[in-house]
Amino acid sequence: MKAALAAGASMINDVEALTSLGALQAVAESRCAVCLMHKKGEPATMQRDPHYDDVLARGESLLKESVERAKGAGIAVDRIVVDPGFGFGKTALHNLVLLKHLRELSELPILAGLSRKSTLAS
Repeated sequence: MKAALAAGASMINDVEALTSLGALQAVAESRCAVCLMHKKGEPATMQRDPHYDDVLARGESLLKESVERAKGAGIAVDRIVVDPGFGFGKTALHNLVLLKHLRELSELPILAGLSRKSTLAS
């Protein structure tokens, strides 16, 4: 991330939502925009039967927490977009629920990265 920022990146799209060591500080010290993504679990296991009592409420809550953490570090809200993390620890049904309710997830701009073709083919 630091190398990308040093090379002049204008946006960081972070699947870890700036929770990795040094990530929050690196973006806060730059002028770069950031996309904060929600994911559940780790890549190797996140698709093994993901469960949510309410995927919309949980996604909204975690995105808000990520935004507040970024703002608390000094990242201006106009530099932040959020990503509900389609396919990252979510079933096709979870993805469709999130897609249907995108406007309810955040007051901030939302990046909808629908790269999981299995959801679109369901």
